[in-house]
Amino acid sequence: HEVNIYVRPITGITIVTSDVTYLMKIVEYHDRDIEAVPTA
Repeated sequence: HEVNIYVRPITGITIVTSDVTYLMKIVEYHDRDIEAVPTA
């Protein structure tokens, strides 16, 4: 599925990272349970 990078409080967990690879791994394991905030 597509990797959506956005800010929306679903679970209250926020990840701030510029490492796309790390972000991909988090999304892989947590899917929609993780929010991601790009630092770039």
